[in-house]
Amino acid sequence: MPSPQAMEPSFRLAMLAERIDAWFGLHYPPARWGDLLRAMNNAAAAFGAPSAEALVLRLLSGDPEPRHLEMLATHLTIGETYFFRERVGLEVIRDFLVPDWLARHRGDGRPLRIWCAGCSTGEEPYSLSMLLDGAANPVSGVECLATDINKDALDRARGGVFGDWSLRNTPSWLKSRYFQPLPDGRFALSPAIRGSVSFDILNLADGAGLERHGPAASFDIILCRNVLMYFSAERITQVCQLFHRALADKGWLLVGLTEAPNLSVPGLEPVQLGGITVFRKTCVGVLAEPLVPVGMPDLSDAPDSAPPPCSEAVDACEMARGFADQARWVEAREWCETALRNDKLNPVPHFLLAHVEEATHRPDMAIRSLRRALYLYPDFIAAQFAFGRIELALGKREAARRHFGRARDALAQMPPDEIVAETGGLTAGRLIQILCHIEDGVPA
Repeated sequence: MPSPQAMEPSFRLAMLAERIDAWFGLHYPPARWGDLLRAMNNAAAAFGAPSAEALVLRLLSGDPEPRHLEMLATHLTIGETYFFRERVGLEVIRDFLVPDWLARHRGDGRPLRIWCAGCSTGEEPYSLSMLLDGAANPVSGVECLATDINKDALDRARGGVFGDWSLRNTPSWLKSRYFQPLPDGRFALSPAIRGSVSFDILNLADGAGLERHGPAASFDIILCRNVLMYFSAERITQVCQLFHRALADKGWLLVGLTEAPNLSVPGLEPVQLGGITVFRKTCVGVLAEPLVPVGMPDLSDAPDSAPPPCSEAVDACEMARGFADQARWVEAREWCETALRNDKLNPVPHFLLAHVEEATHRPDMAIRSLRRALYLYPDFIAAQFAFGRIELALGKREAARRHFGRARDALAQMPPDEIVAETGGLTAGRLIQILCHIEDGVPA
């Protein structure tokens, strides 16, 4: 085999994709090589590499040290999430799964054990904790484990400080109940909710370290939502086998809304609850009796005691993101168009459509969508950044500098560790670092 330096760039990317699959289980088919290159561009500054190409060569030239793999994971697995994402899944837990568990375990002293796999910056497990804290049928003991491969994300999760973007789907009464406003405009989560979740680093590609958190077959509910989409079919099977071993008898697995229709795992029976598909570990193959939801109080009548509202319709932008993350561009475009039909004045679907157009090699259409997004929201940092990247790729250096400068000016007004909207979880500080690295490489 030739050395990495002698390989064509496409062969180097293919080889890097294979290694990333082996290291982290993440799947980068050719349709997602653009995402891989962007991740390498973002990581180059942290590694002290002059370019993405130089970093790729470094990663292929030997076995990276564990600390370098940890650094790489923080750039490959950046996840943008928010409180009460995909609310319908949380509603199913509240209305079906917890009452089912209580009916089987009430009075036996056993805690309800939950594992949030691929928790990113912690919004999902914290949402679940708030949900259970206000449930009509309280659970006396809950153990919630949240894991991720991204150490930086876990550190932010433990810190429990979030910006408006993470709280965009959270009602104001719930913010006042569980969050304390900070002078810089962010919000600190209550100590009680922070203390209800245990965080740990864990690589789903091998599951090493899960034994630290109790015996096998002991989790009652596992959430792994919008994570499997980044794995190959073979790796999905391996990870779901890990989940099967970790689930207690009649335990439940919840995956993302765009992931569930294509998932088939021996020993996990698909069940329709609340309009979505969830999976139950059962030897019978079907449920002996259908589950019925527990009635919940009207949220508007009891804002101080009711659980968070989780009955909103599936958000079209959320579906567009999910399909785009899987490089399923046709479906992603359809959901963007649905979102635009629902609300043409929302800049986000215009931005998401620009991403689809760029990924499908239509830069002119991407620019048109970005112009619309910025017309509606001139301070849209992610749109300015994307516009600059596309202009730079087209050789329009001055135009690229203008967009990068506008993005940098807006970022300077943000706390360095605040997540920037629609950047996949990048913080303001990291995005400034990336921008400086890119601009340093642009010839005058």
